[in-house]
Amino acid sequence: MGTFQPSLLSQIGSFTMLSAIGLFLVLYTGYGILLYVYRLTLHPLARFPGPKLAAASLSHKHRYLWKIKQLHEIYGPVVRINPNHIHIHDPDYFDEIYTGGRRKRDRILGTCMHPRLEL
Repeated sequence: MGTFQPSLLSQIGSFTMLSAIGLFLVLYTGYGILLYVYRLTLHPLARFPGPKLAAASLSHKHRYLWKIKQLHEIYGPVVRINPNHIHIHDPDYFDEIYTGGRRKRDRILGTCMHPRLEL
């Protein structure tokens, strides 16, 4: 009798699984790259100074937590410490951040614009 040859269906099935895994890895990597680019360029907090790695990724969140004073010495009174947070070290800005509901604010500029921050 002849030698055993795998059926065409089993060969297609293994190729499809391999293709699905490869497609998943490509899409996951592409998503990560696009997310980093978005956080560095198009995110509403992208205009604030700070380390680029902190702005792009949450994985180094605790690394910069202990260096906030040094970051303020380098970048100024407003520093982006992770993709979704900024740290403000300026007592003049306290009333703008913690204002009551009755006080009117200039909402066109937003509450995160500092008069001494030049962007």
